[in-house]
Amino acid sequence: MKGILKGLSPIIATVVMIGVAITVGITVSNWISQWTTEHMETTTSSCALNTNYVIDSIVFKNSTYTMTVKITNKNSQTLYGFNVQVENASDILLFNSSNGNVTYSPNISSSNRLERGRSVFVKVNLTRNPTMGTSANRVKVFNDACTAVYTETAEISQES
Repeated sequence: MKGILKGLSPIIATVVMIGVAITVGITVSNWISQWTTEHMETTTSSCALNTNYVIDSIVFKNSTYTMTVKITNKNSQTLYGFNVQVENASDILLFNSSNGNVTYSPNISSSNRLERGRSVFVKVNLTRNPTMGTSANRVKVFNDACTAVYTETAEISQES
């Protein structure tokens, strides 16, 4: 009876341990991937559902090569970091506050956000691209608070 009971050989034991470790690793990796995807979709969906802002007006001043965009927050998501994309028949240019081409009145920032019902004037400096203002046919406005949402218009007024 003593000779009948034998243990697993060390090679078989090692192969079984490696197989178990790989299976556990794959299972945990899949779970983390699925959880992250679901969590990010929920955050983006919530952000998109609570974000609504409109462009009230856009005026391009020929004398100063500036475009002033009036934006009003219509929903509960507080907003900041507006980026303005100006398009014409041949070009698309993006202007933002980090490169000094966009200023806000009143000052809007991540610590002083645009609340529901409030408006902000976003002034875009087009002196480096003066013809863009006169030939613009569409303007899109993005924000840093909820990058999944933007607003756009083709109604651009011209002033001397």
